[in-house]
Amino acid sequence: TALMNQGHWEAPGLKWKWLVGDAREQLQHAGKDFDIVFHDPFSPEHNPTLWTVDWFNQVKAVCRDDRTVLTTYSAATPTRLSLLLSGFFVGAGLSTGTRVETTIASTSQQSLERPLKERWLERWKRSSARAPHGQTFSAEIERAVFGHPQFAAVPAAGA
Repeated sequence: TALMNQGHWEAPGLKWKWLVGDAREQLQHAGKDFDIVFHDPFSPEHNPTLWTVDWFNQVKAVCRDDRTVLTTYSAATPTRLSLLLSGFFVGAGLSTGTRVETTIASTSQQSLERPLKERWLERWKRSSARAPHGQTFSAEIERAVFGHPQFAAVPAAGA
């Protein structure tokens, strides 16, 4: 209850901060070196700015370089692309009961138990949802996805 009443909670080696309000404004005052980010805004249809590459770039800027984990309920291809293109490593998350799969992203690939791999790339190449939220698919996006360190060993399309 301290988290809800006071907006923060601390224990040895652990500090929680609850940010309430417009995420774009709150993030500017949130501090740095976050270990965990629970990304739970309304859907991209109702809150499009919080699902873009630009937004995830801003989130990544407050994360630790070596181990931050971001979780979100969305397993949508555009969401995963937005995370990848902002520099996160991206993997499949656990079921929430209402969703078969969620998404976990991290600043370190070693933090992912089930990173996206070749199978995901193959499905993405055939998908009608090949662009991140708020963008149109382009050859530049395709190059960026195949150039991501997570897929460094995977041959690019047409290669």
